[in-house]
This record gives sequence, structure tokens and C-alpha cells, in this order.
Amino acid sequence: MSSTIVRRGTRCTLALVAAASAMLASTGMSQTLIDMGRFPGGTYSFSANLSDDGSVVTGSGDLGGKMHAWRWTMATGLVDLGVVPGATRSAGYCVSGNGQVIVGVSGASYDVAARWTAQTGMQSLGSLAAGKPSFAFGTTYDGAIVVGDGYLSDGTQRAFRWTSATGLQQFGQRLPGTLHSLALRINGDGSVITGYCYNNAPSLVYPTACVWDAAGNITSLGTLPGSAESVPGAINTTGDTIVGYCANGDGSGGRPFRWTAATGMQDLGLPPGATAAVAAALTADGATVVGHAIEAGQARATIWTAATGNQYLSDVLQAAGVDLTGWFLRHATISADGSAMAGWGIYNGAGTSWYLTFGCVAPTILSGPASQTVTEGSSVSFTVVATGSALQYAWFKDSVQIPGAIAATYTIAAVTASDAGDYHCVVSNGCGADTSNIATLTVQPCAAPQITQQPLSQTVNVGMPAYFSVGATGTDPLTYQWRKNTQNIPGATASQYQIAAVTEADAGDYDCIVTNACGGATSSVATLTVQGGGCTGPQISQHPQSQTVDVGMPAYFFVIATGTDPLSYQWRKDALDIPGATAQDYLIAAVTEADAGDYDCVVTNACGSATSFAATLTVQAGCTPPQITQHPQDQTVDVGDSADFLVAATGTGTLSYQWRKDGVAIPGADENSFEIPSVVHADTGLYDCVVTDDCGSSISNAAALTVMCEPCDANCDGSINGFDVEDFVAALSGSGSGCSPCQGDVNGDGSVNGFDIDGFVQCLTGP
Repeated sequence: MSSTIVRRGTRCTLALVAAASAMLASTGMSQTLIDMGRFPGGTYSFSANLSDDGSVVTGSGDLGGKMHAWRWTMATGLVDLGVVPGATRSAGYCVSGNGQVIVGVSGASYDVAARWTAQTGMQSLGSLAAGKPSFAFGTTYDGAIVVGDGYLSDGTQRAFRWTSATGLQQFGQRLPGTLHSLALRINGDGSVITGYCYNNAPSLVYPTACVWDAAGNITSLGTLPGSAESVPGAINTTGDTIVGYCANGDGSGGRPFRWTAATGMQDLGLPPGATAAVAAALTADGATVVGHAIEAGQARATIWTAATGNQYLSDVLQAAGVDLTGWFLRHATISADGSAMAGWGIYNGAGTSWYLTFGCVAPTILSGPASQTVTEGSSVSFTVVATGSALQYAWFKDSVQIPGAIAATYTIAAVTASDAGDYHCVVSNGCGADTSNIATLTVQPCAAPQITQQPLSQTVNVGMPAYFSVGATGTDPLTYQWRKNTQNIPGATASQYQIAAVTEADAGDYDCIVTNACGGATSSVATLTVQGGGCTGPQISQHPQSQTVDVGMPAYFFVIATGTDPLSYQWRKDALDIPGATAQDYLIAAVTEADAGDYDCVVTNACGSATSFAATLTVQAGCTPPQITQHPQDQTVDVGDSADFLVAATGTGTLSYQWRKDGVAIPGADENSFEIPSVVHADTGLYDCVVTDDCGSSISNAAALTVMCEPCDANCDGSINGFDVEDFVAALSGSGSGCSPCQGDVNGDGSVNGFDIDGFVQCLTGP
């Protein structure tokens, strides 16, 4: 795969940069790039990306012969962010949208995921396995969530998600047939993460771009037609647009893409004379994309819009009047609000980073308010999301401006019928204005609570439980407050109230106030009489038992209680009395699906009452598919070793088995165990078993078989020595023999490039 992956976290949103000439002219700026400089004595500096308002830039530079992460503003210039304790190097990959948090790597070999704030300095985020590398690539607007990847103890590469509460944790599903995953970017609120999955030998799966939702569910982005791999470069603030590049299996032929759920992969094309290109940053609305292209063997910064296609950024800036004397722009990124760009390149023969500010940007509404239907008395909020500089908001109802409604969100704390109408927002600044869509507020009448079931008076012995309940209807949500002698009982805020063991002090009058947004209703009073000795209230010594019964079969419940006779019984289903069910036991001769529910029994005498535990009746059809009791397990083996999978199940009648690899049936594999006597690379995959009985089929969990591969053995002769050097160099150049699926990929990132050289040298020379 290509070595041109730009590891850069992005939340970038932007108004159209293609209008650079107009913006530059309107701001009256000097139209000259700013050299962000280098560390004292340093030889290079690489900017990574900007904060959403363009005021903060992060990147890395040479400091005393070692790379250090930096943070830059117009006021402070280049500021060294240091390293994690005990480390010597660091790199800054991503700055949060608010400019307060920077993430990247540190450590002796840039292999420790790190996070920097002004309060904490550079701190390690940990790893997925002790002593294994980890890398942080992206963060949310507030810097509270960090994503990246790390290695497990077996060398598997997995995406991670970090918060201060959870620490660094493995995250997300993987695409079918892949073992490795990397998380590279995350949108502003953390709801969408993008990255890619891949698999090495023996079943090679090239890197494929994907997205995860906050729960870790994965969706593939696919590839451009004719390409073998895809790698994302950036995601916009709202998470609905992603850019990156696609390439051939050997990494050649890089083509920039733009993806949305509606359009899929869109080829952004190449600037004139370019042989490859990468899309690395984009606007919030997806209308502008920046990155770089390869022309005559050199990287050149690029900018794309639908109107202009992919162009060299230097051509666009020079046409807008920007003085580029002495500059060669190699790469570009851009701020969320469109007020600034940054990148890196060559200035008067030295490698450095550059910065350019555009000033005022007219508002662009990204998402408008949504229509809502609410009940009288409840609260409602309308929100608009927009980009631009120094934004001002004005909300309108039925085209009339609402006094004081000047924030991005407008809230009505307690809706009335008169609030129904059409709402919209105008977002403006000194450069222009944008008007949102209309959101209609529909207000439904509110039904005040009505008591449908009153609490009952009781006589209970000291030490026995007392139980009160109330039923009510009305517009949700309903709230409850129990009272004793008209005084609120702290914490008694459910539809039931129980005293586990009454005392004489509990005697009194109990009622419940039920309220909602429309009003309130008070139940009738239930008197609790507490008596001392001479009478023993019911005590349940054996409760009814939960059971699962087939349709048409009998269900039987019974309860055993002690106490002063006579005892009376009342069975209930789902807390409602069952007419005629007043014996010690209760029988349903032939159950139906409608009988499913919770059953209990209230036992009463002159001294009080006691309610049994609820017994759940589950009703099922007479026949069920097999139940898998033991699933096959993941395995990692060397070539030539055996692999064994086993499944165990129970069911009705005779069980039959069919093993599958990657969802395809394996001929002859029809026992409860499956063995591969001598594993080869092609056996890598996911194995499961379909178990069938008289009632249906069930599929076991999939077990992953991983066949180990030695990337340092570049000539595949079984030894690691000097004879491997020539083949490793060939793999670096893209002309390797391909004798091994992982040939030359020493760091296991799915790509053979310069990052593998140190590891290959260590293989030859030893640790």
C-alpha cells in the first residue's frame, strides 16, 4: 500500500476557499504567507492541522536532532509541547476544535499514544497491551474523546477509543475477513469515527475505509472503481462527509475521494500533470477539499471544489494575489470556519510550515432546527449549527423576531398552546447572513392525571410489611409523591410505597399526589392501623416459581403462608386481580400467548397482608431450534500446525452439523468438530458451524483462524539474514516478489514503506 497516509485528526468545517481572492481583497491583508518557523537549530517543521477557528496550529519539528510536538498561535509562535515522562521524542497529529487539546505520540520510538493540555503537559494514554505500541490520531471538539490504534499482545492491530473515565479501550467491530483495525479520525461530538480495516496473510484484505457509530457498529466505505484499497484522511464536524485516497494494491495510482452516504465514493481527480493525489482535509459542508498531489516526483499542495476540480493551491493563491516568493507548498490543511489555512513546504530552501488567514467568513448553516410535536407544559428546544466568524443569531416565530432569542439554541421551558407556529433562525455577521429552514412546533393538549386505582386501608401487626399502590392516567411523564398525614415522605416517589416492617409510629393516613405538566390529582386516604400482639399477620414461607411452558400445556402456581386464620388469597397477573383466583394455588389448564406475564399472590387476614414474589410465566411454541452450548474458539497457529474447532449444542431430535469458512460450506465438514491437519496461509478466515434439528437451525459464533507470517524473511527461505536485504529493498520499491503476504511489512501497519526500515534492521542485527 502507499506510504502517503496523512495521519491527521480533523473536525474541519469551512466556507468556500475557492473564493480566496474575494476574501483576501475584503480583508485588506498583506497577502503574504506567514513562516511559522522552526525550533532553534532545527532543520524542518511539519504542520498537522488547525483548530476550528484557525487560531491554533499543531505539528512537529526538529529539536536537537529529535522530533518534538509543537503548538503555534500568532501571539506565542512555536511552543514546544515536550514529551511524556521518561521519553525523548513526540509528534503532534491533531488539535481539538477548541484549540485546547493536542494528541499524537511520544516515547523513544514514537510508539506511546499521548495527549497534551496546558494544565497536564504531555501525558501517556496507555496501551491496549503491556509494552505494546499505541498511536493517537484524532480527537473531538472539546478533546474529551481520543481515537487511534494500538497492538495487542499477539501483534494484532486494533482501533481504540479513550476518555478520562474509561481509559484506553479496544473499540468497534471489524469488516468481514479482517483482523486489524485503525481509528484515524472522529467528528466534533464523537458520534462518528472513521478509519480502516485490513488483513495480512494468508487471506490478504487491502486496507478498506470504514465508519463506526458511537456504539462501535461498522460500515464499509468501499473503494473507487479500479482501486484495491481506500484510506480516510478527514471527517467533517457533523460526520456525514469523509475524504481520503484510494490506490492500487501496491500503493501506486493514488486517487483522492470524497464520500457521503448519498453519493458513495466520488473521484476528485488529479491536477494537471499529477500522477497521484491525497485528500487530507475538508469543509464542514464538504464543498472544499485540500491535500496534496505528486507531480514530477514532488508533493504539491492542492485544493478541490466541484466548480473548479482539483487544482494546485499555489496557482489559486497566486491568482488571488498572495505573494509566494521563495515558497514551494507541499501540503495543505484548513480551519473549520474557513478563516485560515496551514501546511508545510520549502521556503528559501529550508523545510518549514506556513500559515495564511482569510479573515471574515460569511455564515453557512450546516443543520437547521427540526419540527417537533410536544405536549402543553413540556419544554422544547430548537438549534441551528452554522460556520463563519463572529456569528450572531436571531430567532423568529411566524416571521416575527423573538425578543432576547439571540443564541444558537432557543428553548421554551413550558410550552403553551399559543407557542404553536413556525420557527426559523437568521445567522449573520459582517460578511453576510444565512436563513435556516422553517421548523413547525405542534402543541398537543395536556391531560391532567386521573386516579384510576385508590390505595387501600390496612391493619398490620408490628414487624409485618405494609404495601400501598395507586393507579393513574394522564399525559406522560407522571410523577408520584406519597404522604403520611399530609406530609411528604422522602424518597416515596413511585406508584407503589412499601414499609418493610411497620412500627407503631407508622400508623396514620396515607395518600399519593400524582402530577404532570398539566396539573395534579390526589388519591383517597388509606389508613394504616398497626396492632401489637394476639394476631399474626400472613408470612409467606414458599413463593410461586417462574416457569416456561409451551402453548397448550398447563401452568400451575402455588403459595404457602402462615399467620392467624382465616387466610384469604388473591392471585394477580401484572399487578391486576384475577377474578375467581382466590385459592392457595392457581392453575391455567392450557396456556396461550396472552397468559405470559408476572403472577403473584396477596395473602390477607385480620392482622394484615403479605404479597409473594412475582413469578414470571414465559409462553413459547412447542418446538425450538438448537441451542449452542459451546462455541468454536479463535486460534493463531504457524504454517504446518493443525487447527481444531469444536461446537456443542442441544436440541430436539437428531442434530446435524455443517462447518463453514467465511460463510461458505466446507464439503464433508459435517461433524461437531472440524480439523485442519496442516494449516496453510489460505486457511486464514472465519469458521462457524450451522447446527440443525427438527425445529430449525442455529449458527455458532465465528472463530477467527490466524496463520502467522514473518515479514523480515523477505526472500521466504525460512531464515532471516543478509540474503533478505535485496528482497526487502524490492518490496520497498513496490516490486517485491510477493512470496509472502506480509513480505517487508515489519511494523504490521499494512504498508511497506520507510517506517519498516528500523524494524528490518533490528531483525538482522538482533535487539
